Amino acid sequence: MDPREVSRREYERRIERVLAYIREHLDGDLSLHTLARVANFSPYHFHRVFRAMVGEPVGTLVRRLRVLTAAHKLAQDQGRPITTIARECGFSSSSAFAREFRDLFGVSASAYRRGSAGRESEDRRVMRKIGEDVTLRSSYTRVMTSQGQGQRFKMAV
Repeated sequence: MDPREVSRREYERRIERVLAYIREHLDGDLSLHTLARVANFSPYHFHRVFRAMVGEPVGTLVRRLRVLTAAHKLAQDQGRPITTIARECGFSSSSAFAREFRDLFGVSASAYRRGSAGRESEDRRVMRKIGEDVTLRSSYTRVMTSQGQGQRFKMAV
């Protein structure tokens, strides 16, 4: 087997391990250093590999998954305080949560909650998006290309 194919498969296995870790620890420490340790890469190398294989920086993915999980909880449990849900989803402050939520959904968390009452289709859409975001893209093509002295992943979606 081609050594590059072996390396590619090993990288995929490591990134899948990180994605599983993120799913299991969404409310915990998901810093670049922590996730790089899970992948057994240096932080710099992990950041580059993750972005190439997933299509975005790890921090962006983590924030979006946290907001999507919070949106699901807001729709499912109308009686729980928004601040409690934000903390359970890994946000350190309600202002950070409010900013991220508004950036993703275009409305405040309380407006989203009021609007989502009884709308199961919206909740299903959010959960489907969470599922799509926590796996490697199955539709991308990986091509190892030589560029100067090093190798890099070239992604074509």
